[in-house]
Amino acid sequence: MCGMKLPNIALLVAAQAFTPALANTAFDLAVRAGKVEEVCMPLKAGTTLQWQFSADAPVDFNLHHHIGKDVVMPVDLKAVATHAGQQKIDRNNDWCLMWTAPKSAAARVRGHWSVLPN
Repeated sequence: MCGMKLPNIALLVAAQAFTPALANTAFDLAVRAGKVEEVCMPLKAGTTLQWQFSADAPVDFNLHHHIGKDVVMPVDLKAVATHAGQQKIDRNNDWCLMWTAPKSAAARVRGHWSVLPN
C-alpha cells in the first residue's frame, strides 16, 4: 500500500472478507463406557459448523447448545460409528458436539470440526 494507512475498521472488513474456514480442529476422545465427552466452542449466528468423526464402537451423537435451562439439540443420532454433517448456526452461543458411549463398552472417537464464516 506504499505507506498509505487504512482506518482500523477497513482492515477488519478486509480481513473478514478473505478469512477462509476457521482452523480445522482435530479431536481424539476416549469416551468411557456409559459416559459422555463433548467438544464445545463459541459460535456466531450466521456461521456454519462442519464436523466429521469415526468411532471404534457405535456411539450416540448430538449437537446442542443451551438457552437458559433448556437444551436445544438440532442434531441427535443414535448408535453411529461414523458421521459427517454441518449446521448453520442461528444463535450466538456456546455450541457442543457430544458423544455418549454404550453402557457396555468404551469408545474412541476421532475427527475434526471447522467453522465457515457468514
